Amino acid sequence: MDCRCGDIRRCRSDIRKINYAIVLMEGLRGIDMTIRSDLSSLAGDNFMYMTPYNIGNITETESQMHKEIELQTSNIIEMLKDKEEYLNDELKDMEDEDYDYHHRDDD
Repeated sequence: MDCRCGDIRRCRSDIRKINYAIVLMEGLRGIDMTIRSDLSSLAGDNFMYMTPYNIGNITETESQMHKEIELQTSNIIEMLKDKEEYLNDELKDMEDEDYDYHHRDDD
């Protein structure tokens, strides 16, 4: 059993980075919804200049893209949360080991 202070510091750093990545990925959802809204507005603004076929085609393409982006974003967020949970468990184990190491002579 060795001192785990360095490992603990690196693990906490990794957890912070993963938390930041989750925040960024969740922000992508908001951006995707803004894009979807803007495309709908654009289609509405250009209704007089586009054929119904073109409007339907654009709407269908955007809808498929939105579903793919949402699915991939959700998968990545879930993967990051799983990794964060794993690292938190590892951190707890390291902290216990480190405590035992630093207090082994207290007995």
